[in-house]
Amino acid sequence: MVIYADVLVCLNVLITYLFLVADRVFTHLPTSRWGVIVASVVGGLSALVVLLGDKGVLFSVLFRVVVSCLIVLAAFLPRSIRCFLKAYGGFMAISFLFGGAMFFVELTLRPEKIAYINGTVYFDMSLRYLVCCTFVIYGVFMAADYFLSRNISRNEIFGVEITLRNATVILRGFVDTGNNLTEALTGRMVFVAQLNSVAPLFTCEECTFLKRAELSAVPESLGTVIRYIPCKTVGENALLPAFTPKRVIVKWNGKETEMNNVCIAVTDKALSQGEYEILLNKNILG
Repeated sequence: MVIYADVLVCLNVLITYLFLVADRVFTHLPTSRWGVIVASVVGGLSALVVLLGDKGVLFSVLFRVVVSCLIVLAAFLPRSIRCFLKAYGGFMAISFLFGGAMFFVELTLRPEKIAYINGTVYFDMSLRYLVCCTFVIYGVFMAADYFLSRNISRNEIFGVEITLRNATVILRGFVDTGNNLTEALTGRMVFVAQLNSVAPLFTCEECTFLKRAELSAVPESLGTVIRYIPCKTVGENALLPAFTPKRVIVKWNGKETEMNNVCIAVTDKALSQGEYEILLNKNILG
């Protein structure tokens, strides 16, 4: 079989991207948009290893392990070893399933236009056909990713109005049954909000501090407002800056409830793919 480098690279860029989408859906870990692009390109270029010929199982496994590490690091930008192992484990599981399926096809059906060399798959097809297939499969996976990620009904979304000093923001909230955080000194319930969503409540200097959360760099304007809440997030322990708002109103099911026993912790991580911007304490349900 004649192997065309352009078809080989494009095909494996697509396959790597689909693996990352599946990994993100099943592990529920956030990915970096540009990181996914870089990771997919790395996966595509790594496919050129087939041009070296069959180097045996050991070479194939070691090469795939190293490349997979680079792909996961670029796509997920993990902040802890646990996050990395979770993302890496998902990616490798998907890779093994795909590799096993391709190996089975090669052994049983012996198709003339499929080659599986050094852990890399190659389909003998024209570049035009590959591009068409890419758009179709991309559309299908994006649609699947969209609908699978939108697993929260409208009835589960709360309106949360937060006022601090003379500014107010209105956020979409979701009750996190795993969030039972309370402030140690006052016993207030803790909500966790995305920094970009509450940014209008703060100055640029204050937002920079909240993003970095350096204990020694608290702006004078926040000296009596900010405290720190220890919490455990996905794969890591964190110390989140938090503030007590002037007023919090929670709206749900046509009712409004003003809550005076709440403080808001802030994180620069995305909490969802757009469904909500703040995680509510499970105790607000009574």
